[in-house]
Amino acid sequence: MEFMPNEIIGEKIVLRALTNPTFELATQFWNLRRENTEFFSEFESVTLNPPEKVFGWFTNIANWRGGQVYYFIYVDNKMVGVVNIFNYNKKHRQCEIGRSLAKSESGKGYMREALQLLERAMWDGGVVKIISHTDMKNERAISGLQKAGYQLEGVLKKDYYLESRGEFRDWVRYAKINLDNAAKVESE
Repeated sequence: MEFMPNEIIGEKIVLRALTNPTFELATQFWNLRRENTEFFSEFESVTLNPPEKVFGWFTNIANWRGGQVYYFIYVDNKMVGVVNIFNYNKKHRQCEIGRSLAKSESGKGYMREALQLLERAMWDGGVVKIISHTDMKNERAISGLQKAGYQLEGVLKKDYYLESRGEFRDWVRYAKINLDNAAKVESE
């Protein structure tokens, strides 16, 4: 995703791409996950790896030149969340996003702004469709996607097993489409 910038400055937030992993960055991310493990475990299987392992993981991601980019969300130089852009398909001009925000920062508009900033960069890069999945019971995430203009495309029944709850869970698939970009592709 060579068209994505390394840093995007918004009104309330700064987005920084994972380009040069450091142990400090891995520790900040680990602290974010640690502080929110209980909240995240409601909707995903959470493994709290030590910062050393996170650093190795980040190094692998930064060195991989495929269709994946991690952006960390900063407010006043404090990491408060992450947005992962992945499964970029150049032919179909679509990608998926995953997002995670500290529970203490929820409701302040940070994730909505992050999505808007990243969407603008992706639309400028020719992306036609952005897809996001979330647990059907994650009302905050669903509400955030809807407020950002994402439309429900479907429900994936019993799509994954959530170990922390001992049950299969349903996912919902939301997407946002740039009709101008689609029209450009179709006219080529």
